[in-house]
Amino acid sequence: MSYGKNSYETLTFSGVVIFTDAYLPIRKLTDSCHEKKGYKPCFSEGCFLSTKMCDGYNDCADWSDESDCPLQDDDQYEYRILRMSRSDELYDTAGNDWSWKEMNADFGGEEFFTMDMPAVADEWYFTGFTLSRIRGFTTINTPIAFSSTRPFMMHIEGPTMCRRGEQIGLRLLLLNNEPYEMFVVLTLHTSPQYKFVHVEEGGIVTSYGARLSGGDHQHLVYLPAGAQQHVDMPIAPVVEQGDISVTISAMTQVGRIELVHNITVLGEGAMVNKHTAVYLDLKNKALVLQYLDIYVEESPIVPYQSWRRYVYGSTSGYITITGDIIGPAFPAVPLTTGVVLGREIKGTDGRIFELAVNVWTLHYLRLTNQLKWDITKQVLEEVNVIFGQVMKRFDRRGWFKNWDNSQPSVWLTSWAIRIFKHASFQDWENFFYIEPQIITRSIEWILQFQTELGSFEETTWYHNPLDATMQGKFSTRFNDSLVYRNITLTAHILITIHEVMQMVQGSTRTDAAKASIKAVRYLEHQLSSMTDPYEIAITAYALTLCDSIEKEFAFSLLHSKRLEVADGLQYWSRVPVPGNTIRYENQRPFICPRDYQTDDSVAVEATSYALMVNLMRDGVTVLSEKIVQWLTSVRMGSSAFISTVDTVIALQALTEYAFRARLKDITDLAITLELPSTAGFRETVHIDNETFSDLQMFEVPNVWGHLNVISKGSGQAVVQMDINFGVDYEGFRELAIIETFNLEVKEFYSSFRNKSFITIQSCFRWLLEDPPMSGLSVLELELPTGYNLLESEAERLVRSGVHPTLRDARIIEGKTFWFFEHIMQNWTCFNHTVRRWYPVANISLVRQVQLYETHAKGGKDAYVSHNNFGQGCY
Repeated sequence: MSYGKNSYETLTFSGVVIFTDAYLPIRKLTDSCHEKKGYKPCFSEGCFLSTKMCDGYNDCADWSDESDCPLQDDDQYEYRILRMSRSDELYDTAGNDWSWKEMNADFGGEEFFTMDMPAVADEWYFTGFTLSRIRGFTTINTPIAFSSTRPFMMHIEGPTMCRRGEQIGLRLLLLNNEPYEMFVVLTLHTSPQYKFVHVEEGGIVTSYGARLSGGDHQHLVYLPAGAQQHVDMPIAPVVEQGDISVTISAMTQVGRIELVHNITVLGEGAMVNKHTAVYLDLKNKALVLQYLDIYVEESPIVPYQSWRRYVYGSTSGYITITGDIIGPAFPAVPLTTGVVLGREIKGTDGRIFELAVNVWTLHYLRLTNQLKWDITKQVLEEVNVIFGQVMKRFDRRGWFKNWDNSQPSVWLTSWAIRIFKHASFQDWENFFYIEPQIITRSIEWILQFQTELGSFEETTWYHNPLDATMQGKFSTRFNDSLVYRNITLTAHILITIHEVMQMVQGSTRTDAAKASIKAVRYLEHQLSSMTDPYEIAITAYALTLCDSIEKEFAFSLLHSKRLEVADGLQYWSRVPVPGNTIRYENQRPFICPRDYQTDDSVAVEATSYALMVNLMRDGVTVLSEKIVQWLTSVRMGSSAFISTVDTVIALQALTEYAFRARLKDITDLAITLELPSTAGFRETVHIDNETFSDLQMFEVPNVWGHLNVISKGSGQAVVQMDINFGVDYEGFRELAIIETFNLEVKEFYSSFRNKSFITIQSCFRWLLEDPPMSGLSVLELELPTGYNLLESEAERLVRSGVHPTLRDARIIEGKTFWFFEHIMQNWTCFNHTVRRWYPVANISLVRQVQLYETHAKGGKDAYVSHNNFGQGCY
């Protein structure tokens, strides 16, 4: 490539001689460069030595000596793109470097300040230096010794969550750091939230009939000089659900310490979540009424039956209202899989999802003129950390892998750099920047997997791709011969190449442009034989994005595949996706909560691509508004749709719609909520330009009955309701529309008195013939309160090869997560052992275990089995 100012100069710099009778304007040379001595002319003016070409320094005023240079490695490359933290802070003032302090001292003055000392017993040495215009650099002669060891210290630990009715032992550690004895008076302070548990003779506590008492409880502890003492403080929360704070103080002759331990009390049973989302459209109406059914009866009792509808005290619910069609923008910073999907995902795919949802939420706020700089800076600081976690599994040859011990993936690499491009924005570069070399190297690697026909294929390690929607298919030609087609992966990579092209450097950009043309021709050739709505949707988006000559044919084919539910809502899916069930009572339509459906994540992704095609072609129309309403109706979470990839694509599509529709400017709504089950509950929320992005949340006091939503004004809003309750009856297990997993879980308790060890055996298999194995899958198990497994031990178990497709593990309090590359059709099992960390009486009676595909759906109910989701109860 050359950058000459005219045609003659361009040919000259390219070393091409042309013979023509055409007129070629010639720039008058003002500089005579001595080529025999190694000088070359700059594009505009001046000369430079040929040995200094592409040396990283600008010898020409127009930088032409550094243009069109090949990619080069540098000594800092590994550090710059692979470091875990991309923060520009030199010192961790909140951690190890707690005493770092900078100041500007006045002439002849003194500075006094206080600093919070870390709560550790250690020895420290302080030093200091100054920079002065007169004296230069000076430092103190001898460091100053300082000890952070207190005379008396107390530490408290225990579970931070438990089930209703359980008794918890809080562990206190008392330390006497003085050379004399101490008497410590421990006080458990009174509270209506908990009571003291009396331990009877022999250390016996009756499980469901323990002797409890309220008020302050004091205990005298003798602590010899330099000794430490361990004390258990048994308590029993007496609230049904919610957060409690346990206050314990220690009084000695040298001082007093008071500590607070917070515990979240959960309802009993396997928790069921029911979500309902409604789109309030008042662009052409002045009044909209909606009635949302609450999926819980007033009483759990079923007459003449030994089972119950739900567990007493386990119900909870809340309502959220936002003017933003994406839902709550930033309920927490950063947005993680736990915040958005309500589950844990560990792996490059999960980190890319977290990067994408944070970036697209920022873009949504930016394009709707709601972005504030303070939240932007805060989010981008977290995005840097997530980006570092993604780059942990980047290879300098250009590919990404999902786990430390897995192989590179074409789909994952393409998906990663597409999100990187979305995250690259000029106004953010001072806080978040992505090296173009990363994009360039990844494109170079991906192009190796393009076939002669123009399609792309996965690496040989992934005959069944990580994302099942990228699975190639065999199709029959007119002569009855079979041909293998990989349309979805080709369209996916074509979208990526088109979007990242501006960041690709050097000759790789030319190669990428050629590959893009071949991929477009391949998809154009396959259009007439496509029947799968998902294939058509992603292909239509790719061809429209690349301005293909067949984009109109692709659009007409896409339009012919649309499906419709009540009220004319439009969507695209491989199988029909039923709308929310409507229950009529007293001539009122009550909208029931939504259940997971077959291929609903694929439907959301396909419909989102279709929405973007319609917006690029026709702008905001009645059809696009109907699509947005359907997308809102199938949400399974306040901030998410079904799973990971579909949520990201839906966020992108809704951001594009919101930018074009400009509904924020016309929104002026008054939304009134009424709960007939709670006397006097009537809340009114006003949404306008000032409160458009504010999250309004209300708790449901009495979880039964229904919710009345009365909206007046103009504009739009989204109302969502979540209802949770616990069940303990196997008969409430709902069979999936299509069973995809078999799952069996057994527990083996140790023979010790307090069941110190539990070995959990998990056996499972994939049930479908097509595809012959699952995609990325997660096994999620709840643990009894007080039991735990170190994540390092879980990772060691993974590395031992205990299961052939087990790739990683994640441990949080009360749960273990096991991540599989795929689940096979034959039965496979693996065991893991958890240990009791804290003394807890009344072992959790009902716990849940789930097995689901990462890209298919999510859920948290032990008794309900949904699409692509197998579960059991133990």
